Amino acid sequence: MGNIVSLYVVGANVKWSRKQCPVKTMKTILHLLIVFGFLVCNSSHAETIRISFLNDSGVLKETTELLKKSGCRNDGVAAFRKAVERYYSIPFELDLSKFPQVQHGFYSFQSSTQILALLPHALRLTPHPWEFNCFDTVIVASAGQLQVSLSPNDISGVFLAPQMTTNFALLNLPVATARDAFDFSVPAWYREVSQGFIPKSMIDARINLIAALYGNYVLPASTTEDKLNDAVLSTLRVNWKRQAITFPAKFEVISCHAVHLPSHQFTTLHAGLLFTLSKGYSYLEKDSGNGPFVRLDFDNKSDLVAWLSSKFDRQENEGGRYRFATFNDTKIEALRLDH
Repeated sequence: MGNIVSLYVVGANVKWSRKQCPVKTMKTILHLLIVFGFLVCNSSHAETIRISFLNDSGVLKETTELLKKSGCRNDGVAAFRKAVERYYSIPFELDLSKFPQVQHGFYSFQSSTQILALLPHALRLTPHPWEFNCFDTVIVASAGQLQVSLSPNDISGVFLAPQMTTNFALLNLPVATARDAFDFSVPAWYREVSQGFIPKSMIDARINLIAALYGNYVLPASTTEDKLNDAVLSTLRVNWKRQAITFPAKFEVISCHAVHLPSHQFTTLHAGLLFTLSKGYSYLEKDSGNGPFVRLDFDNKSDLVAWLSSKFDRQENEGGRYRFATFNDTKIEALRLDH
């Protein structure tokens, strides 16, 4: 180090000689500058996640263009847009007073956990008539990419159909076809509410895909906690293959699963779509039948894991309860239960 020490602080060039600036003082100043530099460098990346509820026309248009560029069929994209516009034709009763100011249809945050902390309640509890649910949103939005080659009456093995009365499965009925599973799982009132959004070209595919995406499954009796991830994904793969499902090549279908290890059973309870952008990712979902449509743009996939974890009621691992998310049929990640 020379006789003169130069420090640049917010554009100012300050110089001390060694006699004017003792070594201890110099070390303190350098330490503060390192901390300051770290804060400056990270301040530009403070906002790492954006959320939109698609109630902005510009964001909705951009989202439908994203679907089209990803190879989704025009009739499915139009059905998705129609469902979004119908949802917001009724006043959107979600208190966002703690959110930052909206900019171009998005709210910006440092993390998804920050978003969740500022929400007045779980999005699925938003006051609104029950309409299009998460599974139908995934099916129509991904039309042409998420595909099935069976017809509703084809016998491809036993389906374990849950009853769609709440966000959690109450009953489990073994049935022979996708149509049987659909008729049991989807109540007549929801069929009436949702049928106007389903393109005619997708009626049969929708039946098969609902049966494939929303289901109960049985794990091998030998399954243990340390092998649970592999067992869940392997079980899903076998069932999806039997049901002749082809997942998208240009984006991923995200499915969330609730596992009860003592009974060796699990249920798929939520679904969304994940897109890889030129920078970062975009996640699209409808939160249950009551909750809003959501688009999340983010850089770090850990934000998505935290967001998906919030889809379940807070529970510990007591009773052998576990939660997972699958990405198409290729990857599985454990979800946290401490959100």
